[in-house]
Amino acid sequence: MGNLVFKPATGGGNKVVFQNQGGSDALTVEDSGNITLAGTANNLGTVTAGTLDDAVTYRNINQDLGSADTAYFANLVAHESTQVFTATGTWTKPTGIKKIFVELVGSGGGGSGYGEAGGAGGYSAKWINVTAIASETATIGSGGSGNTYGSGAAGSGTATSFGSHLSATGGEGAYNPGHRGGSGGIGSGGNINFQGGGGSGHNDSNNGHIGGSSYFGNGGPGCHSTSSHSHTYDRQGGPGSGGAAGNSGATYRGAHGANGYIVVWEYK
Repeated sequence: MGNLVFKPATGGGNKVVFQNQGGSDALTVEDSGNITLAGTANNLGTVTAGTLDDAVTYRNINQDLGSADTAYFANLVAHESTQVFTATGTWTKPTGIKKIFVELVGSGGGGSGYGEAGGAGGYSAKWINVTAIASETATIGSGGSGNTYGSGAAGSGTATSFGSHLSATGGEGAYNPGHRGGSGGIGSGGNINFQGGGGSGHNDSNNGHIGGSSYFGNGGPGCHSTSSHSHTYDRQGGPGSGGAAGNSGATYRGAHGANGYIVVWEYK
């Protein structure tokens, strides 16, 4: 059996109408191509041009979520713009933006000698309704300072935050003379909160290990134990990652941790 096709005649607002047993219109196909299902929660005529290409997909979403959520979902999938912060500043809402998704990491801790590396900053992410918000302070944490073995603990990174909505602490500096790498910072206030990766600990082979990994990437590169140049890779690696470790020599310090980072995804 072939396909059964119903097609309205063109012109004059002709329609193909399917009715239920009570005589009410259940589905209407207009000659213009518009399709309307009975009930406001299933009305495909509410789809905004350019929002979703597939009306059937929208219909499924509409049926599952209900009419109160579908307009929001349709706009949600249409990402408008992005603002990235690598230094402390002010996020200002663009015209028409109603929702934002914020991701951030705290800064990384500094590395020390004998393979002891800094921990990475924590991670936090959150959806925020900004219909009543015009701007927020975006604070970027500074990576902790690296040091040489035997000169005490390396510097810990400082926190990154987006207003009072969410934040993440910085990674701990390599803990010398405790002979261990720095622990990772912790995210808070978000819908999702992670701890940053810890730094490598003391090792007898003197290897310069990379710093702790953040959500956005690994720490700076490690170097050969006999001629460590980790300090030449200060604040490198993924945003918020820990500083790489140096060797035991007094002139070969560990690297500074990477600074924090904020990404604001904006939606209408």
